[in-house]
Amino acid sequence: MPILFVCVFACAQQSASPAPPIDTGKIYQMCSGEWAGTLEYRDFQSDKRVSLPTNLEATAKPDASSVELSYTYDDGPSKIVHESSTFSIDAAKRTLTMVSDGGKSREALSITGFDLSTRTGRLTVAFSGTGQENNKPVEVRSTLTCGPNTLTLLRETRLPGQDFQFRDQYSLTRWPIHPY
Repeated sequence: MPILFVCVFACAQQSASPAPPIDTGKIYQMCSGEWAGTLEYRDFQSDKRVSLPTNLEATAKPDASSVELSYTYDDGPSKIVHESSTFSIDAAKRTLTMVSDGGKSREALSITGFDLSTRTGRLTVAFSGTGQENNKPVEVRSTLTCGPNTLTLLRETRLPGQDFQFRDQYSLTRWPIHPY
């Protein structure tokens, strides 16, 4: 489930102008903090959407090389689940790498869109590539949107020859709410 930041970028921008530079420090800063909200995901067995109360603590490493993500999910009576992952961005290569499950799971995705509005303080990053879902290779398309007090991460996937389908979405609010 720590698909959070793997799912960070699906709004591909197409333009004749050069791609805007990616400010990894700004991304790490904006994503860092304590967040609370929900994780909604598509259950593999029932194909229904399930929503779980979720907390996220995102901490940029002091050397600004990555962000550590610590998730806590309330998965029912007496079932609190803790997971962690790390994401890093290579601005020159325009890639995002997500490492989960203690290093057992690794996805490297291409950043296909990047927009940082200085007026609104809103960041949108789109990314795509290949990954694993239910032990099968899939194409991944994700979008991360982060504002001063909200963070949304959408992940869509598809099997070869099929359409993209909703996989999961984090919808989080900074806690405590920080004024803009």
